[in-house]
Amino acid sequence: MKKQLAILLAVAALVGCKKNGGTEPDTATDGMPQLKLTRTLNGNDHFIKTEHVYNDRGLLQKEISQDEESGIQITQEYYYHNDNGKPDSSLIRLGNKLSSAMYYTYKADKLDKVKYYSSNEDGVMEYNYTLHYEYAANKLSKMYQSNDVVTYGYTEISYTGANISEVKGYSGSGEPVSIEKYTYDQHLNPYYGNPGQLYFTLGFNENNITSVSYTDYVEPEDSYEHHYEYEYDASKMPVKRFAVVGGTRVLNKTYTY
Repeated sequence: MKKQLAILLAVAALVGCKKNGGTEPDTATDGMPQLKLTRTLNGNDHFIKTEHVYNDRGLLQKEISQDEESGIQITQEYYYHNDNGKPDSSLIRLGNKLSSAMYYTYKADKLDKVKYYSSNEDGVMEYNYTLHYEYAANKLSKMYQSNDVVTYGYTEISYTGANISEVKGYSGSGEPVSIEKYTYDQHLNPYYGNPGQLYFTLGFNENNITSVSYTDYVEPEDSYEHHYEYEYDASKMPVKRFAVVGGTRVLNKTYTY
């Protein structure tokens, strides 16, 4: 159960709000520099280099991530609907092996479901679960995850302006299990509108996260609080992110456009 809820929380920001009142960010954000490369420090103190490749329409085509120490490479490739520029599916490869796939469906121009499949030991893709989305006032308000038999749990999402302020997690029976709170800077998030950020809280907030506070009611020892500071270029886009620990800044991400 905890693993399933963790997945829900990780994707809680899958859809946000555009300035013009739409329900999903543009896949190619007008006037914003395209993010070409990042280097991010992971929990093992390895830097993960991620290259962003775009098609001739300016839409994200591939994200190629490689652990600079182990050499392990993961590639996610996106396939778009010809008419609306929204992804129909994406495939994830670990090295040269297909490991998982996601298929997206829409209703009234809003993301409605994402079906997730993974490869079994024989290399055959098997259905795992579906993520469902509900909306209020043109913003994502609730997500839940289910397979053909059971609903694992759900999240409720609150906003401050164009950014997600709180994500509350509940069990399948409606018991509260966690809450995640965010604060932001005033500058444009380079991931805003990136359809690749489907399993993170990055791509659907207009601004950059400056703090995350996570409280786990089931396993309190898993609770945490993170704080971030940024350095920006002349156009106010972030070029460096620092984790602030005990008053000390530690570089944990760089951005190249």
